[in-house]
Amino acid sequence: MKRPNIPLQIPFFLMVLGLFAACQAPSPRETLRAARDLWTQNKEKEACERVGQLSGDRIASWRRATAWEWLRFSAMCAAKSGRPLPASVARLPSPFGPYAQAMTYFHDQRTEPARRLLEPLAAPGQADREPAYRLGLILLLEEQFEKALVHLQSALQDSQLRTESVRLALARCYIGLGRLDAVVPTLKPLVETGAVSEISSARALVDMARAWNRRLPPELVPDLTKVRTMLKAEEPAAALDELEKIMQKYVNIALLHYLRGVIHLRLGNRPDAVVELENALRLEPGDPEALLLLGNIYFHAQREREARAYLERALEANPFLTHAWRLLRDIHAKNQAYTLAVDAHRRHMRLLKKRDATADLLTLAQLQESAGLFEEALTTHRTLVSRLGDEEAFTSLLGLARLHLSLAQNHLGQALVHRKKARAYLERAEKIRATDAELARLREIVFGPGSGAKTKFEKKLRSTGGRPATDESNLFE
Repeated sequence: MKRPNIPLQIPFFLMVLGLFAACQAPSPRETLRAARDLWTQNKEKEACERVGQLSGDRIASWRRATAWEWLRFSAMCAAKSGRPLPASVARLPSPFGPYAQAMTYFHDQRTEPARRLLEPLAAPGQADREPAYRLGLILLLEEQFEKALVHLQSALQDSQLRTESVRLALARCYIGLGRLDAVVPTLKPLVETGAVSEISSARALVDMARAWNRRLPPELVPDLTKVRTMLKAEEPAAALDELEKIMQKYVNIALLHYLRGVIHLRLGNRPDAVVELENALRLEPGDPEALLLLGNIYFHAQREREARAYLERALEANPFLTHAWRLLRDIHAKNQAYTLAVDAHRRHMRLLKKRDATADLLTLAQLQESAGLFEEALTTHRTLVSRLGDEEAFTSLLGLARLHLSLAQNHLGQALVHRKKARAYLERAEKIRATDAELARLREIVFGPGSGAKTKFEKKLRSTGGRPATDESNLFE
């Protein structure tokens, strides 16, 4: 018997172990995600230790977003500890090493050397605009708005950057330059893509731009504060008296007419409120609050055409008005424009702090079903059933059965599969509420005419025999 060649097998075995270990090791992206989680838990030392486990030897092969984040994290940890940037990071080739050093200076609040290091990395010929974005932020902090604008606009073209952050910085830059008309168009895409915190920042920037645009006389501010305090205290009559005194001196200020419209509405004088809000719009045509309030008035007066026109104008002026999207959704749904209602409701949900509330998800599923978006409605109903369980999500169980029946009619090749799924959801619903009218209707569709009432619950009643309430023959059985 030939003996195995041990010396040749050992290196091969070690190579296999090395490959296996490499496959098991977390990726740089996963390591940074874990470090972020630790940092948010105020475990900064553990987070920095996790960041230090990575080596930049193969940084050129990483995803660029991961590479830049690791360098920023390394710089932040160095600044936090008071120690210099690790030599293995500082010596990385350009643009990585200089970028990390610039971020270290930035965290040390030394913006001038940080800016000097970033300027060559942010030159127009560079494809990666992350250094240009960071340089734009530094120039924004230094209130060099014209220079910051050039770099931030170039960063917006880089698809690898998170453009929401760039847009927020650009909006701040436009406010600094006095280009207030550019703020809303810059921030509008955040309605679709922004995180909750980013939408909150965008809403604050839009309000800031409007405040700058109004340019109220400084001596008017204390009187307006007094009027608003009276309104909050539910004293509209006293607020109106105080406001009338102010308006004897200041006639052509849109905000005063808007406030008078609000007070008239509180007092139940709807026609006077409409007149004052229209006066406010004559003085400030794009006032989103006046447009929203007029839309609200016409909506409750069931004058939907005027309501929709005012609401759409309000959202054009400020797309972050949650209430406007909700009213617009209701108008579209009432007019059976369900696809438009779905879009409006999605935007309404995105602007909420809690985006996936159960009631909003159920409304979304119902609108999706009405719009014929059956696959999307299935996903939404499944989410509700998974979250709430069968008993709490009884309506969604019926919705899932109804959707599968609709799909069975639209896709004849899969009709049997969809009807089987519908039957399964109906059986689950029957265990929760056996005598529901909608359940009976759907059972008639699945099992044929006359089968709607033949649930297991009612079959059991018939098999044991139904007796009149006055029959006491089995009272002691």
